[in-house]
Amino acid sequence: MVSEQQHVSVRQRNRAAVPEPGKRAVSARQLGWAVAALTAQTAAAVWWLCLTDGFLFDVCAATAVVGVLPFLTLRRPKAFARTCLLIGSVLLAWALIGAIVGMFVFIPGALLLITAAFVQPGDRPGTAFAVAVPLVIEAAAAGFLAAL
Repeated sequence: MVSEQQHVSVRQRNRAAVPEPGKRAVSARQLGWAVAALTAQTAAAVWWLCLTDGFLFDVCAATAVVGVLPFLTLRRPKAFARTCLLIGSVLLAWALIGAIVGMFVFIPGALLLITAAFVQPGDRPGTAFAVAVPLVIEAAAAGFLAAL
């Protein structure tokens, strides 16, 4: 059986892990930049699909939907910033690789996501993460282009 003291400590730990109602863990600035990035990506996808009559619909839709991933980490500001940096870097690399077929329209959304990662001073990703992610993604992109 669980003692009363253990039960109280578990309850306190659970209460501390959940933010108070009405408070958002991610700052309004970070959230605003991420929403702007999602809006830019959605607008780019709609514009691309209207302009090309659905050419590469699956690729374009998948590229636009990836911008939703940072919103899955809204309760954890550091994870939100890291996810924004990771997804923004991947989208930027993908936009540059796919520039030949028109994926360059996703560059503004990628840059807005990268900006969202660094907008809040207390919630920025660590230095090692901020340096390693873009370098690894760009190296992978370079390797992909070299293989072509």
